[in-house]
Amino acid sequence: MPSFERCVCAALVSASLAFAAGQAASRPSAPETVRARAFELVDAEGHVLGEWRVDAGGNAIFAMRNSAKDVAVFASTSSPGGALRLYSSDQKEQPGVEWVAASLGGDCSIKNRAGQAVFRVSTSPRDLGGELVVNDAAGLPSILLTRSPAGVGQVSAQRGNAGVWASPDK
Repeated sequence: MPSFERCVCAALVSASLAFAAGQAASRPSAPETVRARAFELVDAEGHVLGEWRVDAGGNAIFAMRNSAKDVAVFASTSSPGGALRLYSSDQKEQPGVEWVAASLGGDCSIKNRAGQAVFRVSTSPRDLGGELVVNDAAGLPSILLTRSPAGVGQVSAQRGNAGVWASPDK
């Protein structure tokens, strides 16, 4: 190859490398931190299907909507704890499943269409430990596993005004 052609090839390769290096250097780098008051996830038509924001009370909110634009997942924070609520497409007003953390403990509920807890696992409202409650259709406890005030485990079952309970001796 004559020296002129080598010079042209070398010049083209050098120019290409210099151009590529300049392009790489001019690309903005990813920011270390992104700050905003809200983020929105939108579909192709611009409908908001997800959001992450801070509400007026200063609590962080995360919500996702289904294709019908109904809230399906909702998570929030508050001063004593946080909450996660899952909604079904036919149960828009009340969550079907709800987890709540509070200053005295936590609660997980599975609810019926009326919003009444049918099944609940939680810390006892009397601060006796944990309890598991299965409610009837009216939202009244029908089976309860808990601790007695003496700190002994107990099981109770009720139907209307009648009920039985068992607690082993300490």
